[in-house]
Amino acid sequence: ADLRLTYGAALYPDHRVQTLFADQMVIVQANDGPIADAPRVHVNWGAAYASLPGWSIWSALQRASRPDMTQGHVVNDPHLAFGLVRQGQGAALVPKCIAPPDLHQVAAGLTLPWPYVLVCLNARARNRLLAALMDHLLLRLRPLSDTKGA
Repeated sequence: ADLRLTYGAALYPDHRVQTLFADQMVIVQANDGPIADAPRVHVNWGAAYASLPGWSIWSALQRASRPDMTQGHVVNDPHLAFGLVRQGQGAALVPKCIAPPDLHQVAAGLTLPWPYVLVCLNARARNRLLAALMDHLLLRLRPLSDTKGA
């Protein structure tokens, strides 16, 4: 691939990396009821992906008891979590940039440790078409960097 939009740049030390925006986690649920009453939908992206702050970290910040991973649901894709949330099966903790607008969102107070970035091979960075695409994406995504927080 000539260009990759991804989360974090740690795997690309020898590439051209352009930071797009930082994000934060939000809690999504079907209604605006108390979060404490909702079962948890855990999103486990798997060992091959970056680990995002989850319910254990959120609970520690709230000084609440650690969530029981055997309670609620565990899914490997946030879109599956959104389906469960829409069915009233609980609340999910997800990155704000992918949170559906039809679900009630509550700020979780967790900033993601790495930004979203564009990555390309240094050898391809001077290609005019690729550079134009990168410039276009940066221009289109700049409003996200203004609203996502650092």
